[in-house]
Amino acid sequence: MDSFLHGLYLDLERRCVVLEERLADPKLHPDVREHARDARANLAKVRRDIRANVDDPSFQDASLATTYAQIYRRLQEEVSLTQRLVVPAIERYSAADAKLTALVRRLGREVKWPYRTTPLVVSSSDGAYFTTLGLDIISVNAGDDDLLLAWPDIAHEMAHILYSRERPQLLGKFVASLERYSDAAKAQFPGLSREVGGELLAAYSRGWMEELVCDMVATYLLGPSFGGQQVRQAAGRSVSVYQHRSNHPSYDSQLRAITSVLDEMGHASDASEVTRLWSDMVAARQDVKSSLYDKTAPAPLLAELARNVIAGCKALGLTPFDSPAHGPRSVPGVLSAVWKRFVAQPGGYSAWEAANVPEFWRQLGLGGQDGQQVA
Repeated sequence: MDSFLHGLYLDLERRCVVLEERLADPKLHPDVREHARDARANLAKVRRDIRANVDDPSFQDASLATTYAQIYRRLQEEVSLTQRLVVPAIERYSAADAKLTALVRRLGREVKWPYRTTPLVVSSSDGAYFTTLGLDIISVNAGDDDLLLAWPDIAHEMAHILYSRERPQLLGKFVASLERYSDAAKAQFPGLSREVGGELLAAYSRGWMEELVCDMVATYLLGPSFGGQQVRQAAGRSVSVYQHRSNHPSYDSQLRAITSVLDEMGHASDASEVTRLWSDMVAARQDVKSSLYDKTAPAPLLAELARNVIAGCKALGLTPFDSPAHGPRSVPGVLSAVWKRFVAQPGGYSAWEAANVPEFWRQLGLGGQDGQQVA
């Protein structure tokens, strides 16, 4: 017997076919073809699952309608993810996207990225950068290919991919230390759960830990230029720098995670300079922290996590920002020079950047059209 649910399954099958046809367009940019192939393969699998369900005799059993409705919802979510994020990124892939993707590819080579491919970068964010895990797509803001100060944040997004695959290596024994601290803090500071919007351990597990690790990995790869970008980003946010969010620690906690790595790597002067920039910005904003705030991300805990992340990065063979292998024309070298210029001459920086962006692309060997290598 035909049913509304049967029609929904067939409609979803039709959506898969339409999207597969668009992803098979031979005119797609070479950078996105592998992502398009992977997306088509996923859609083809969903179609096979759809067909297996609607062809099963039990599909007509009314007593199983709830089960088949749940299966439909799961399959629909898979297709929707591809339709919302992958297809637009691939179809609208621009020359600016190609340049930033080439930048990430270059950075990947320089830091010895441990995977066969580096992420695709697309200008599709409406605010903060984000990464679609499993698809390896980093979404950034339009125009950031010409805004050098924003570039360090891409390393944080790359780190999300690393964290999703190498979490135990990067965390070490930190979770055990966090559990001990959380238990002790719960007994000593009864109001702490209100400060973090729930249990401290749960807050770290919801996303705080991942964000802090990604900040630390980005600092390991790029150094103080990533700290400068953190100050730049937090300066324009509407929430207090001391306010924790559901799946993000406060901007202040993230900044202290960055300086912890710099300190542990022996760059105390860089850590002090980033802290100075941060303190000046926070004083201007007049953000105030609560009496229990310092208990949510204490310095000893951040220092331990920093040591674990540094050890994990070394074990994975990643090249740190202070390696002699990085010359002035490397991505870490260029970003370091850019941020030093901004700190030294903030009033004249914008005009200088506007005049020198093409030169920096050339220094990186990426000054051609669509991110092509140039001599």
